[in-house]
Amino acid sequence: LVEALCGFSMDLTHLDGRKLLIKTTPGDIIKPMAQGFDPMAKDEGKTDWETMEDCDCPSIDNVAQADTTDVETLKRACETQLKRKGIDVGAFVVDGQRTYFKQCTREEALAAKKTKKGSNMYVLPDPDARKSFRLIKAVKDEGMPTYK
Repeated sequence: LVEALCGFSMDLTHLDGRKLLIKTTPGDIIKPMAQGFDPMAKDEGKTDWETMEDCDCPSIDNVAQADTTDVETLKRACETQLKRKGIDVGAFVVDGQRTYFKQCTREEALAAKKTKKGSNMYVLPDPDARKSFRLIKAVKDEGMPTYK
């Protein structure tokens, strides 16, 4: 408990004989890595959209539309075709027959959200939701941590 409240310092002897000083500051919270988290993974281009059933954001203008309702195809279109055209889609709405793409931020889409039966709204994920999983501690002057 004392170490948790006041911080601690520890000498660690590395396999090659170097001595590393590991210390924390008072109140510093260190969490274990999330299971399955790989900081070296290439997750670029893969977005987990948040789904909201029976919702729409009608006050936000449509920047594009599609005649398909296949969600995986629509997600890929947002990340490739529309992005190449300079359209940053923050949300899209599938109404059963068509899909409408909205150029907005997550906050704008959530503020404009209205109930609409039969429509599903897909919104960009909250960027802060998984921020605690990205914490990696490094030992000062010993370089960045690497995983093999």
